[in-house]
Amino acid sequence: MISPALLGALSLSCLALLLPAPAQAQGNDWLFFRGPAMNGSTPEKLTSTQLSDSDVIWRKELGKGSSSVTIKDGRAYTMGNVNNEDVVYCFDGKTGREIWKHSYPCKFEARMWEGGTAATPTLDEQHVYVFSYDGQLVCLKQSDGSEVWRKHMIKDYGGKLSQWKYSGSPVIIGSALLLDIGGSGNSTIALKKATGEKIWGAGDDKAGYAPVMPFQNGSDLQLLAFKGKAMLGLEARTGKELWRIPWKSSYDVNASSPIVVGSSVLITSGYPRTGRAELYNFDGGKPRQVWKNPDVITKMSSAAYKNGHFYAVTEKRGAIMCFDAKTGKTVWSERGGGNYGSPIIAGDHLIVQADNGILRIGDASPKGWNQHSELKVLEGRCWVQPSFADGLIYTRSNNGSLAVVKP
Repeated sequence: MISPALLGALSLSCLALLLPAPAQAQGNDWLFFRGPAMNGSTPEKLTSTQLSDSDVIWRKELGKGSSSVTIKDGRAYTMGNVNNEDVVYCFDGKTGREIWKHSYPCKFEARMWEGGTAATPTLDEQHVYVFSYDGQLVCLKQSDGSEVWRKHMIKDYGGKLSQWKYSGSPVIIGSALLLDIGGSGNSTIALKKATGEKIWGAGDDKAGYAPVMPFQNGSDLQLLAFKGKAMLGLEARTGKELWRIPWKSSYDVNASSPIVVGSSVLITSGYPRTGRAELYNFDGGKPRQVWKNPDVITKMSSAAYKNGHFYAVTEKRGAIMCFDAKTGKTVWSERGGGNYGSPIIAGDHLIVQADNGILRIGDASPKGWNQHSELKVLEGRCWVQPSFADGLIYTRSNNGSLAVVKP
């Protein structure tokens, strides 16, 4: 039985407080892997679109992993694996000074790439929540990195690992923490963010690799859970399955975050044989496919949205591309993203981290790719989504090199 207080924690009013619309975003924080509006964009604008070597204001070596960076009140949080430990870092964003770090045992595994950490720290008012690929979920104080509580999704809640283990970052809605963990009866799970205790668990699907996302479907608050073989719509208060879109991807790698635009949801995935983008409309409450675009092939990265258009880096030709939200038609496509690069939007501009370490800035416009500048900022493969807050671009390689750029 779920108490009325916990039901209230998953209310629309709490969602509005924790996940404000871009125009209402408080300050320039980037609290979640996908940014303040959970769609890969921020209203904060770049003060300059030119890049030079002197713009890299500090660097750090974090350990292996593809965790991105979250930012709050000028502090930057990320993690990496060093000597079989997952290490959570808190840095001063302007100077790179290490404020604190917290480590705990997590045996390193390459998992057919560079390996290490995969999920990104999630922030609320006072805490940072980190999720290791082996199932450890840890809550720390933002002030000093001390541990508040710890749970293990497999040992405590019967989660079941997918082939590449866990990677979906924790998501906060009200006083609840949402995760995709697989397993019988607990495929999707809601926990009290204050204690890690279970609110509900639901479903038996194999876990995917993307975070669970909120979705306002008419008057109902729902959750989007991108499982290994389907996109599910779940009732937020109970986890009850409301609808299902079968989604076949090679090796069950459903890792790209869906994007909510009004009453529609964009779904994308990767690999040449199965990758595509599809838009579904929910005006009638249930999903209705509007269009499909096979040019959009994403694997680890996700698209971003602005003013009626989506922007992505596609495996097809390793291109940065723009496609129309109403029709799905490709508007333009330009080489330069690398097969597994990642874009975000800041104000009116695209920030694209190509997988070869080149950072690019161009217009977020359907008129075409108008590049302002580029800079080689990292060595090795870069599959990590950049972050942007307080005028700073945070970008990272899979081997753990972090570069902070102030254009």
